[in-house]
Amino acid sequence: MAYIVDPTVFENYWSLVVEQVCTTAMVVLLYGVFTVLFFLAVHLLHHRRAPGRRALLALTAAMALLATAQFALHCATAALALRLLAAAVRDGWTVYPPAIPTDAERLYGALALTKRWSMVGLCCELARVQSKRELV
Repeated sequence: MAYIVDPTVFENYWSLVVEQVCTTAMVVLLYGVFTVLFFLAVHLLHHRRAPGRRALLALTAAMALLATAQFALHCATAALALRLLAAAVRDGWTVYPPAIPTDAERLYGALALTKRWSMVGLCCELARVQSKRELV
């Protein structure tokens, strides 16, 4: 079966995939470091006999929950970007974005928006804007 896809469509989806996969690789590394630090903090707070330790434990657990949600968002967005690239190649899409967005593209847009407006995503966006300003 011959796959024919417009080069500009492929380039757009390929750059999307590269960005998402690289970002996800960095998030996996940082989430691994965070997990170790989280368990260390829980252990230390559990054995500490000071006032306010329950509040610190609750805040630490809440932070772990939010970090896990951010991690899941990054993984889902990267997987969806790969599926969009595969669909573009398999179906021979000729325009980017398609005139009628697929369900996968709508979901990707929603996940990307959620990622950008989460706390960590907002900080990453600010860093990216700052780095683009330095390049200009």
